[in-house]
Amino acid sequence: MKKRTLLPVIATTLLLSGCISTSSLVSEKKDTSYYLVDAQSGNMCVGDSGDCISFSIIASQDGDLPIIENAYNQQVVGPNYPRSLMQMLVFPENGSYKGTPIDNSGSRYRIPKNDATNTTWRELKRIYKYIYD
Repeated sequence: MKKRTLLPVIATTLLLSGCISTSSLVSEKKDTSYYLVDAQSGNMCVGDSGDCISFSIIASQDGDLPIIENAYNQQVVGPNYPRSLMQMLVFPENGSYKGTPIDNSGSRYRIPKNDATNTTWRELKRIYKYIYD
């Protein structure tokens, strides 16, 4: 009988002491000051916001990505167009920046927001809308 009355007392004590807090239910602010290129999942994301686009959408473009290619002054080449674009984003030939590894996996890179990366994001969004909307 003592065990049944002890559980509500412990739960009440925890709630009152602040060990269980509603502040943990409030979402944290996401960092959107950069782009994330995740080669493992094949996505480009706006920071850690969860707003992502799969590079697979360009597979059907057969490398016909003139807006992105002009922004980087280099070609997206086959046969693996998504992989080629990821490489271009992380390690552009013009050396204007270099992707920074986020972890030890070697597949997730942080790239800066700049004219070229913003152009790429907008173009990927445009292609996505064209295909799916």
